[in-house]
Amino acid sequence: GVAHQREQEAAAELDANRSKLRTLISPEELAKLKQSEGKGGEESKSVAPAGLEGKVQVFFFFSSNDSKSGAAARELEQFSSVVRNDKRIQIVGVAADMMGSQSAIDFAKRYDLSFPVIADTSLANSMGVQTLPATAFVVPRTKEVKLRDGILKLSDLKEIVIELQGGEARS
Repeated sequence: GVAHQREQEAAAELDANRSKLRTLISPEELAKLKQSEGKGGEESKSVAPAGLEGKVQVFFFFSSNDSKSGAAARELEQFSSVVRNDKRIQIVGVAADMMGSQSAIDFAKRYDLSFPVIADTSLANSMGVQTLPATAFVVPRTKEVKLRDGILKLSDLKEIVIELQGGEARS
């Protein structure tokens, strides 16, 4: 049908953009992230994907054409540049507005985001996101999700991540 064709076109466009866009996350990384949501299974050891153990994961859920999401993205981008060299923090932008990958890419370009951006509504649902923008912080040890709605300022972001890392601030 038309939807399927549109999906294929979007996928082709995505592949074309992937090569020239650093803001897109690789499918392998996405698979790892989804694994790390953890469905509370028998083996909790498998919850943290390889390389993410001990990291604070920051998922920024946004709507591609919303100015509040844009304002939140600006703050998060500032935070991203502050923590760029801290390997214990991973930031991923998630377009959770059903608008598809192209608008996620456009959003990333519009706000000049340096962190990877994906389009994924199921991730937002699994983390209990009700409103956009929202930011979810996944605690390294417990895999507990701390969800905050609205625009988080740079100072808020720093405070939350330091707290989740166990209070050891590194400049």
